[in-house]
Amino acid sequence: MKNQFVELYRFILILWIVAFHYTTRYAQLYPNTVKYPYEFNNGGYVGVFLFFVISGYFFAYSLNKVKLNGLITTFKFSVNKYWRLFPSYIISIIIIFIIVSMLGLKGRESNIIDLFGNFLIWHPYCKYIDSAHWFIASLVVIQTFMAFTYFICKSELKTATFLSLFVLTIIYILRIYMDISFIEKLTCILDIRDMLIFIIGMLIWIVDNKKVSIYASFAVLFMIIFFVYHENNIYIIFYLLLFIVILNKRISKINISPIVLYLGKISFSWYLIHQNIGFIIIRELNVMGYTSEFFLCIPILITLCLAFAVDYVADKFPKIIVK
Repeated sequence: MKNQFVELYRFILILWIVAFHYTTRYAQLYPNTVKYPYEFNNGGYVGVFLFFVISGYFFAYSLNKVKLNGLITTFKFSVNKYWRLFPSYIISIIIIFIIVSMLGLKGRESNIIDLFGNFLIWHPYCKYIDSAHWFIASLVVIQTFMAFTYFICKSELKTATFLSLFVLTIIYILRIYMDISFIEKLTCILDIRDMLIFIIGMLIWIVDNKKVSIYASFAVLFMIIFFVYHENNIYIIFYLLLFIVILNKRISKINISPIVLYLGKISFSWYLIHQNIGFIIIRELNVMGYTSEFFLCIPILITLCLAFAVDYVADKFPKIIVK
């Protein structure tokens, strides 16, 4: 199911997120150091939004291949989905913890208890080793929730997706417009917004594979309009449409450089490793007087090389741990 344009798309999104963190976000966190003339304000928001959509799309593909006919089977499936993220994640947090402990980074220090808590993705009960990792914690919860919903719906993907969409949309709207303590407590456990974005990706997979496509198409359109209206961000439409276009079967058959595939493959590792280490590099460059935006190429290239190393080591781990 490799679509080279999807891999390229993922790499462009992570590059956008990195640019946002190294310019806009760095200036927000450390306002008295440097302010770059370029801003990528939507990188953090829209980029992560689209990563949830892409994750939902491929998760639907994975679910459709299996029948979860028992709690044990569902548990094994959830553990293996989690394990696919774990090697890159665990290597990244160890590297980040060591570097931040040695060189320091104001407001981003952590202790050994936080480190072990991060091993288990035990949030929000410990500090993130790197605050960009909230995405991983949220993704693990969402995937587990959707797997068990799929099991409850007797491995009917369409039923599980539409049921989740209906219930979560109602909860999300009630939270926006009404002050209900139960819903507030629920949303502390489940990030309803991110789950709905993830479900958009699942719906797109259903449309793409011509499974009740008319209803799924209307649901996707409704969710896009809902988020654009409620969160007032027109970029969502453009990048979602671009994602849908590159899923076209004719486009997916076009061969482009294998380098693109690899850049897409390491995009997850780059997301994990880039933030705190990049901030330290930018800080040291500023101390030496290298404040031009040209020097942002240095943290970009260094963290990209680290992502290559993380991905290489992570590939040595077994792909499945529960059979």
